[in-house]
Amino acid sequence: MNMTEKEMNCFLEEYIETWLYHDIEICLSNNANFACALLICCGIDFIGSLIKGRERGFSEFMSPEYFPEISCGQSKEIKNIFRNGLVHQFFPKDNSSIGGGFSELHLKVNPAGGLHLDPRQFSVDFKKAADKYKEKLQSNEKLKDNFEKRIKQISNKSCNLTKKFDNVKGEINIPIFWSSVSASQDGTIYKIPVSRKSEI
Repeated sequence: MNMTEKEMNCFLEEYIETWLYHDIEICLSNNANFACALLICCGIDFIGSLIKGRERGFSEFMSPEYFPEISCGQSKEIKNIFRNGLVHQFFPKDNSSIGGGFSELHLKVNPAGGLHLDPRQFSVDFKKAADKYKEKLQSNEKLKDNFEKRIKQISNKSCNLTKKFDNVKGEINIPIFWSSVSASQDGTIYKIPVSRKSEI
């Protein structure tokens, strides 16, 4: 596949900065706190997998290198309490809480003795960390290799289609996944417009 730097940037802009950020904003604007926290955890897992070059990269991305306010031990705690708690039992574990409007309590101990997560602050921290990753990706060959390796793994499991970007000079192709295409019963594949901002 040999992705260029431009293709990597387009991929991040399309799937992270457009799709994921858009959905996070929908959650925040509708006070969908659990959904927002889980979506950000999925984003952390995904970017971590790009850093690592394979699945399950939560701790690789949620590290002091990208989230300076988080310690390594706290990263594992956040994954267990919030990511695993929400995925497997729909609630955070260990008397922890999720609620908006309390950014000063974000990742501090709540009155029940668990951690409190403020989705809006979590979103701000996540976006800053994603920007740091994107910046490091520009000059780090190992990150570029792992990025491409992970995208190949995902596209091999999803589909082998690519999307051409009309707004970029020259030809550029990045993988698209089943969430951005639709197939008719006869197997014909139709592209769905991927700019989701217009759907609101």
